[in-house]
Amino acid sequence: MWIIIDLTNFVGEPINYLNMKTIQIFLVIILTLLFPVFTSADSKDRPKTSTKSKEVILTPIKTTHNRPNAPARIFIHCAYSDSEIEFTLPDGIVSVSVIIYNEEENLADIVTSENPVMEISGLTGECTIECTADTGTTFYGMLEL
Repeated sequence: MWIIIDLTNFVGEPINYLNMKTIQIFLVIILTLLFPVFTSADSKDRPKTSTKSKEVILTPIKTTHNRPNAPARIFIHCAYSDSEIEFTLPDGIVSVSVIIYNEEENLADIVTSENPVMEISGLTGECTIECTADTGTTFYGMLEL
């Protein structure tokens, strides 16, 4: 979309500074009003990444104490429902060994980047999840089922 602005008024005289500011303000207002329309149309075209109702981010268990407040550089994103959990593995990790447990039950499985879903039906309440990646890094988090 191209907007061509003629810098002369109807009689061919140049537009003064006050009129130019008015035109600029008018254009900013119009673009501000149209911006939500463009973004909402764009978001409808994007597919949803997950249909799960809850999410958790698993962070690595720290093995060194050199930098105790340093944030994790890699993590595993999990989206889950009452029956299954779906993992989004970071680059460089092909598979993880998953253990999900609470006081009553535990589940274990291996999840890969090609098959990132694990069934968790039967677990209830607050559960601990530990994932050991093929790189040796162990990730930790809590689920509320």
